[in-house]
Amino acid sequence: MDNKKLSIFILVATTLVVHTLAGDDVKTYVVGDDKGWTLGVDYEDWAKGKTFYEGDILVFKYTPGEYNMIFANGDFLTDCKICPANKVHDSGNDEITLGRAGWHGFICGIADHCKQGMKLKIEALSTDVKPKAV
Repeated sequence: MDNKKLSIFILVATTLVVHTLAGDDVKTYVVGDDKGWTLGVDYEDWAKGKTFYEGDILVFKYTPGEYNMIFANGDFLTDCKICPANKVHDSGNDEITLGRAGWHGFICGIADHCKQGMKLKIEALSTDVKPKAV
């Protein structure tokens, strides 16, 4: 095996090991807890005190047709605008894996729900800074 192929093999193997080891620590959060993704929930308050990491899963539970969930960052999140390139999630039980460290934003794109507070902005931290279980 030449050096380039060996380097790629080692990189892939290391990535698989890291993800396998981190997989035991992945947390799943139901956005809004018992209330789910709906009007009348303070999502900023819901997120307080929680520490999210890349690989964690957010579950958006809501009544399909009444609500939906769309990724939104920057001005799209601030101004409650829908980016046409972003997929509309509308199953009522959307599981979103935080695939990278950094800021993640989500809005409801139906009517003026976002302007009424149906938006969430969270920061996912790198698993490199995640405390290891003892």
